[in-house]
Amino acid sequence: MSKQNPAGKGGESRAQLVLRTVKDLLLRNWIYKVLALVIATVIWAALITQDPSLTREKVIPDTTISVTGAEAMKRNGFVVTSDISESLTGFTLRAEVPQGQYQNVTASSYNPRIELARVSEAGEQELRVVTSSSSANGSVIEVVPATVKVKVERYITRYRIPVTVVMMGEMQEGWYAAAASADPPTVAVSGPESIVSTIARCEAYLDLTTLPAREGKIRNAVELVLVDGNGNPVDITNVETTNEGVLIDTVSLEQQVYPTRTFAIDTDGMVTGTPAAGYEVKSVSVDPAAIRAAGTLASLEELQALYSEATVDVSGRSETFTRQVRVTRPTELAWISQGTVTVTVEIGEISGTRSFQNLNVRTAGLPAGTRATLSEKTAQVIVSGTENALNKLRAGRISLICDLSGLESGTHTVPIRVDLGLDEVTSLETEVIPASVDVTIQ
Repeated sequence: MSKQNPAGKGGESRAQLVLRTVKDLLLRNWIYKVLALVIATVIWAALITQDPSLTREKVIPDTTISVTGAEAMKRNGFVVTSDISESLTGFTLRAEVPQGQYQNVTASSYNPRIELARVSEAGEQELRVVTSSSSANGSVIEVVPATVKVKVERYITRYRIPVTVVMMGEMQEGWYAAAASADPPTVAVSGPESIVSTIARCEAYLDLTTLPAREGKIRNAVELVLVDGNGNPVDITNVETTNEGVLIDTVSLEQQVYPTRTFAIDTDGMVTGTPAAGYEVKSVSVDPAAIRAAGTLASLEELQALYSEATVDVSGRSETFTRQVRVTRPTELAWISQGTVTVTVEIGEISGTRSFQNLNVRTAGLPAGTRATLSEKTAQVIVSGTENALNKLRAGRISLICDLSGLESGTHTVPIRVDLGLDEVTSLETEVIPASVDVTIQ
């Protein structure tokens, strides 16, 4: 028997023959083979996209979450009082995403949020971050951090909080602004119980220096300020001011502006009665002597003066005194600067004079051994002073004296001194006619 040759045709080995056969298979119709590979790849990709069970994990950092249900929470009687704005950022989502949507999904695809409507009690609450899932976008596996802490208070409403108008400054000289009325006169305030419970009133500040100087009605819209019982502004964070269910932050103020004039206080007829015997009313004065009044220009032009509501009784009075009296405001006036004035009634003794005629003039101090001759032997005395003091005078007690002490012989002009003969010192004044006489000493 003969041995077989292990080499193939042309002397190729078996291994070489296999390699050449594979090469021929790969190179023969290679364009069709590449096309078939591409088609297979596309079909595979399409199948992957349509199969939601094929997912990939995706991490979405720096996510901001939203807050829902704030109004529903208020309807339930609660409100968040802590500032949670900084607590809503910096979250990380880890999600299972279908292969086909992997590049398209973002954090908003899952609507990460905290739901305030779920809160059912006051105090510090820890709310879980919730997300939404879908077959298209997949679902969130984990949120980091998973919760947000909030402070919750009871949400209350107080009705008929009064609006108080506070007027500041002064109008231009010659003008007066009447009290302003607010529209609305009351408001409702809603918010955290710790704040709303302290609110005493709502103030509206009106700067009178900004009002125009013209007669008529003026309207302004001014901001509202909520204040507590001590007049201090309160924190209006989370506080809503409403009128008939409509949110407001201003009120309308309406007031009348009038011109002003200055009027004297008429004192005629202000005093009644009779002072004590020997006394009279010396003067009547008021402080201030004139006050400002406001009204329409026509009404101001008709007035001449202002008058007191009541009179001052001086019956039996013997000393100066003061009284407060109210000033009558005529109905046609809108305002007077002062409702009262101080009346000073000066009471003094009645003054007068009395004349005494033909009173003898006598001498005193005449040196011994001499005699005196007077050019006038009688004189007239006129006495001035209070009536009470004058009534004490008696002609028989009045002395007219020429003091000759120290005078030598000859003729001298000597003044006449008066002695009224009273036991007490008075403020009476005297006048002698003639005031002096010529005296001849021998």
